[in-house]
Amino acid sequence: MIDGLAVGRIVHYVLESGRSQGDHRPAIVVRDWKQDNGLVNIHVFTDGLNDGLESSSYNPEQNVVFPVISTIWRTSIHYSEEKEPGTWHWPEKA
Repeated sequence: MIDGLAVGRIVHYVLESGRSQGDHRPAIVVRDWKQDNGLVNIHVFTDGLNDGLESSSYNPEQNVVFPVISTIWRTSIHYSEEKEPGTWHWPEKA
């Protein structure tokens, strides 16, 4: 198990695809599988459309604009000190 890992902790996720592939985004641990490889489920906070995510369409008949999706749910994500795409790591020191 990874020392200090717990539900609610903030970690960094390395985006595996899209315009921002390889960039790091903050994520909150929502499930710790309590394995030696640091396997977790996380909610990742993206930079919305800047990360290449689509927003829901505008419906002029109902005058409704649906919000931009700004989080993604990732399951069974492994810890990586090398910070490989599709993995999580602890936030870098400021």
